[in-house]
Amino acid sequence: PSFVGRGGCLSAGAVGLAGPSGSGDINTSQSLIASVQSAGSPVNGAVVTLNCVSGPNAGATAVVITGASGSGTHTYTSSSPGTDMWTASYTPSGGALETTNPVPVVWMVPTIFTVTATPASVTYGTSSTLAESGLPGVSTGTVTFTSGGATLCTITRPATTCTTSVSLDAGSYPITATYSGDDTYDGSTASTALTVTQATTAITAGATPPSVPYGTASTLAASGL
Repeated sequence: PSFVGRGGCLSAGAVGLAGPSGSGDINTSQSLIASVQSAGSPVNGAVVTLNCVSGPNAGATAVVITGASGSGTHTYTSSSPGTDMWTASYTPSGGALETTNPVPVVWMVPTIFTVTATPASVTYGTSSTLAESGLPGVSTGTVTFTSGGATLCTITRPATTCTTSVSLDAGSYPITATYSGDDTYDGSTASTALTVTQATTAITAGATPPSVPYGTASTLAASGL
């Protein structure tokens, strides 16, 4: 019997296999760790065969020989995205072949993109358009623009732009854009900045009546704000 989880599979018998706890980018390295125990003690020098049973690297194999800790590591790279499923097999001396449940190794395509604010400076009461450039056209997911922990606006791919609120207070806004990633493309971030300036004002003042004798009040009023 055995069980499988996101980080890999550990056999209740002699052989176990653990994979990466998360995804990795293509053309980088990820590792699988095979382990062998006998009566609860690590087995040194055990020969474990690893097989990629599905995924972009289906058919790949590797042989791992355990060390004094009872474990051995297989590290490899992938040029294609997707999820490889690996098993580990071991035949103990005088025993039958044991094989683990499949363990996933997830490969993603890295992303790099840039963002802009147009215009980069607006007066209070005016919106700015935030845009991303460089994400693959077929990518899905979202790009969220935040500043100081507040969300300014969010793009849902394949859209590339969104607009800020016209009620942003005057001030400087360093902006971080975070791409969520999807099943194929890895998440990433980019940055830009936006400045909101104070709105100009014009008022008209008047006195009614404009001329009064001593001891008489006049009403002063302002309009235009």
